[in-house]
Amino acid sequence: MKIELLYFDGCPSWQSGLKNLQSVLKANGLDVSVELIQVLDNDDAARKKREKIGMRAIGSPSPKWRIQNFPR
Repeated sequence: MKIELLYFDGCPSWQSGLKNLQSVLKANGLDVSVELIQVLDNDDAARKKREKIGMRAIGSPSPKWRIQNFPR
């Protein structure tokens, strides 16, 4: 599983969002790292969207994950 957290530097809640995400992962026994992706502005978001298919930030923070061979 790959997890990315998109955020912008002025977001007042991205750090608490990261902590909450890490707590949920740990509580469910998932040892998965979270990649932080800083979005600088609307142009940067559009550029990153082109680089990473399916990337869409609705707000900050925005978690994104891909699940492959997820254990049941």
